Amino acid sequence: LLEKRHFDLEQIQVELKKRLHPDVFVDEGWVNLPAYQEVLEQKEALYSELLTKLPLRINQELIITYKIFVAINTVLFSAATFLAWHQLGYGSLLFLFFALLGVILLLRQGVLEVDRRHISYETRFRKFKIPWENVTHVEYDDILIMAFQGQKQCLKIPSTLELRHGKEKDHFYFFLDQMIEEKDIERRRSSWASFRFSKNTRVME
Repeated sequence: LLEKRHFDLEQIQVELKKRLHPDVFVDEGWVNLPAYQEVLEQKEALYSELLTKLPLRINQELIITYKIFVAINTVLFSAATFLAWHQLGYGSLLFLFFALLGVILLLRQGVLEVDRRHISYETRFRKFKIPWENVTHVEYDDILIMAFQGQKQCLKIPSTLELRHGKEKDHFYFFLDQMIEEKDIERRRSSWASFRFSKNTRVME
């Protein structure tokens, strides 16, 4: 875990409990173990390093297989609109709707940015931003779609599946996690995170 720079302390605690005598964990004595201290030191070192690189940015980018699938469906729905026009008339516009939806999905891409003051998500057409001080809780689901909720505010960011892989993404989410802890923001696991919409956070330029 440490070699992979993985800092999930709960998981590390589980692994330690498998290997050490139960007495070690009485009154949270395990936090004094060298392995745990090494994790803390690495977290602090990485956090200090990232503070010098703010703001952190990562790009949203659909994987190629998803792009191909959407492109094929867009072509098929476009063809269905043309072929069904004589039989269905305006009813064939339903196929056109799905074709246009596919075009929108293919064009969709954005940039996530975070620093100690705010978190933002900018697409081709709009930009959303919420200050950390306004965030009251964070909702997340199994694919890590996150919705940062405030008083009548919401900023939703895409899942990790839509983001470029690599060190930048790992560092981005590590810093997010650190800010959530630092600001003592409540975390809520919720399947509704996928259905949230950004509201009252749009930046008018």
